[in-house]
Amino acid sequence: MSVVLDPAVQAQLDKGSFHVLPLVKFEIPGHVLGYYVGPRPFTYNGFTYQPNKFLDLEDLVETLDIDLGERTLTFSDIPVVGDAINDIEALAYTGAPATVSRLVVDPKMGVPEGVKGELDTTFHQISHVKHGIGAIDKDGKSTLTLTIVLKIPGVAGRESAQTVRSDAEHRFDNNPNDTFYKDVATGGTVDLDWGTRSG
Repeated sequence: MSVVLDPAVQAQLDKGSFHVLPLVKFEIPGHVLGYYVGPRPFTYNGFTYQPNKFLDLEDLVETLDIDLGERTLTFSDIPVVGDAINDIEALAYTGAPATVSRLVVDPKMGVPEGVKGELDTTFHQISHVKHGIGAIDKDGKSTLTLTIVLKIPGVAGRESAQTVRSDAEHRFDNNPNDTFYKDVATGGTVDLDWGTRSG
């Protein structure tokens, strides 16, 4: 499948001199949050993204291939005081829509003047959030690392409901010509293990 890019974007890519600027937007019930790594708030398509120096861009910039259905966002070394985990867990983030857009920017002009347009945009749902807190320093402060796992909507919905995909669902989420699940029975039961097990 070929992708037709905006002429301004294609021209910048042909020059071979460009930056990829990722934008991340979460639509958590009661909150619409957008972030990017930059010095000041940046408005794109009518929505203002807030600067966030804690967002790790490596996974968002390193590849220009087709999205494979799962993406991990990491916010590292966020300084916190108090119990930030309670605030995060209070949000109904599971299954919330998340959008990742990558813009092509002329490095000579910067943001926002040098933004040529979108390279691609992918749509996800939040599958789950993992968090870890560092040691408390002498001032009573610690750092928080958030890892947000995004999956395509069909996969995220099935995993949260503990259901098994059918052949049709597998083809819809992946390659329509893939027959990996063609002969798999999906009418049986699925055993779920709870608690701690060894061996």
